[in-house]
Amino acid sequence: MKNYFCIVLFIGYCSNSLAQYTNVNPINCKISDHEKELVEAMAKYQVNYYKRIFDFEPTTVNIDLIGKHKDYLKLSHSSTTKYKTAGFYNPSAQKAFVDKTRNAYLKTMYHETQHAIIHQVLPNVPAWINEGMSELFECFEVSKDQIKPDIQGYKFYKMKEYAGKNSLNLRTFLGLTHSQWQELNGTEEGYSYTVSYSFVSFLFMKYPNSVDMILQKLKQGRNSIQAIEYATKKEFNQIEMEFITAMR
Repeated sequence: MKNYFCIVLFIGYCSNSLAQYTNVNPINCKISDHEKELVEAMAKYQVNYYKRIFDFEPTTVNIDLIGKHKDYLKLSHSSTTKYKTAGFYNPSAQKAFVDKTRNAYLKTMYHETQHAIIHQVLPNVPAWINEGMSELFECFEVSKDQIKPDIQGYKFYKMKEYAGKNSLNLRTFLGLTHSQWQELNGTEEGYSYTVSYSFVSFLFMKYPNSVDMILQKLKQGRNSIQAIEYATKKEFNQIEMEFITAMR
C-alpha cells in the first residue's frame, strides 16, 4: 500500500470570532467549558472550510449530549441493532444527538457537527461524501487555538484488506442512498465508514482541491461520478483503479 498518510491542512485557523456556531445541550450529564470550546473551535474550522466553497451564512448547530446510554438508544432507535451508534444527526429536527457515555464523545460531536453544516449547503448530499467528510473531520486534533489534521490509520489498513479481496464496486458504492449505505455498513461493522473515509482522503491527497469542486458540482445537480470526473479530469474507471491500487 502506498503511503498516502499525509493530509494537508485545508485552511488557516484563528480562534478570534464573535459568532457562535454550536449550542451544546447536556441532558443528565455535564460538559466542561473547555470541551465546549473545543467543539466550537472545530465547528468554526468546518464552517470556514465550507465558506471557501459556498456562499452561505451558517446557522447554529444544536447538539443534545445524552448522559444516559439507554436514553440515547431510545432516541437513536438502535437498541436492537447489531452495531450501536455513538451519535446521529436528524435533518428534520436540525439537531445532532450524541451519546456521552462513549469515551470518544468529543470526536462524535465533531463528526455530527459536520453533518449539520454540510446539510445547510447541500441538503441532498450523497452518503459517501457526507460520511467521509465527517470521518475525516472527527479525527483531527483540536485545541482552542489550533486545528491539526490527523488520520485514522486503521481504516487505511482495513481498506487494504477490502481492496485485496477485489470485492468493492466503487461506482455502485458511490450511488448508495443513505439507507442503503447504512444497511451495507451493518454487514460488517464500519465497512461503509472505512470505504467513504478512505476514498475522501484519497481524493484530498491525490487530487488537491478536487473535493471542493466535487461539492460544487453536486450542488449544481451533477451525480457523484460526473462530479468526480469533472474535478479530476479523468474517467471514473481510472480513478477507481488508482484508488484500489493506492490502498493495496
